[in-house]
Amino acid sequence: MLDLKTKTVGFVGGGNMAYAVAMGIVKAGLVDPGNVLVSNRSKEKLHMFSKEGIQVTQDNIEVFSKCDIIVLAVKPQIFSVVISELKERGNHINLSQKIFVSVMGSNKIEEMEETLGKGTKIVRSMPNTPCLVGAGTIMISRGNNLTDDEYECVKVLLSSCAECFECPETLLGPASSVMGCATAYFFIAIESLADGGVMHDLPRDLALKLASRAVMGAGKLALESDKHPEQLKDAVASPGGTTIRGLYAIEKAGFRSALMDAVNATTAKL
Repeated sequence: MLDLKTKTVGFVGGGNMAYAVAMGIVKAGLVDPGNVLVSNRSKEKLHMFSKEGIQVTQDNIEVFSKCDIIVLAVKPQIFSVVISELKERGNHINLSQKIFVSVMGSNKIEEMEETLGKGTKIVRSMPNTPCLVGAGTIMISRGNNLTDDEYECVKVLLSSCAECFECPETLLGPASSVMGCATAYFFIAIESLADGGVMHDLPRDLALKLASRAVMGAGKLALESDKHPEQLKDAVASPGGTTIRGLYAIEKAGFRSALMDAVNATTAKL
């Protein structure tokens, strides 16, 4: 595998996901903070990085020019602006020598290869926001032009803040719908469960903690148990008990079909 200590890692875009990945690789000791460079228009966002010893700039072209591995972390609709800037001011840069890692949602590998140039080395990834607390998931798909060592290097970098799963690019959409968009659904579930507790006199801060831990614990149990989720659910729902009444209420409200509809809707967008 490539020696990451000899590489510079750049981020075009300095939002939350860039921060999660940058801090993951720095805390893991994979790359020295002085060898990480982040670009963003906002000085306030750049301050998040600079206070950690990470190098910052307001010039995207500086990242393209100086860095070996470049994480494209702008909004998909901003990517065309970045490319226009690159074509205008970055003609001197040999992009075929760079490794690009996209965390930009809907931008496909083929489209990025056409935009950045044929032969460009690209890994497309779909992270979720729990990467911010080191509990994230990142789906990755490999472009055609990377060597095995280069691809392993990218996987090591991304694994510093999340568990990585490989899949064909055609499955990134549904995978992201299940593990990425779904985090928002669980936040609504946490809020709703807490509201229900508040209706019955639970203090809100306690209700939120209890609901959050229920979701976290259920996920951990599902991952570490050899039982199907249906079996885990049945183990909680005693005959004639309280949980089965709650399950009846959410089934009556269309809980399952609402989640499946959400996956369908988000996958169609991706």
